[in-house]
Amino acid sequence: MAREERGHSSIGCENFQSGVDDFEEWIDIFEKAVKLATNKTGDALKAMCKEWLMLKLDRTALSICKQIPPDKEWDDVK
Repeated sequence: MAREERGHSSIGCENFQSGVDDFEEWIDIFEKAVKLATNKTGDALKAMCKEWLMLKLDRTALSICKQIPPDKEWDDVK
């Protein structure tokens, strides 16, 4: 039986902290958390990761992320 899709106000992943967290390790946890919270896969999961990313970054990382063109694919964003 498929899980019902519903909106979420949080995911099980701490916010990224520049200078503290290793981005490669953190982004793996982040993707898993988005997948578990949304039950999305494939392109839908990648789209959700792009939506959630800015909400989970500190100011330093967010300023870098805002420079990425919005049409970039998730794999390029990472």
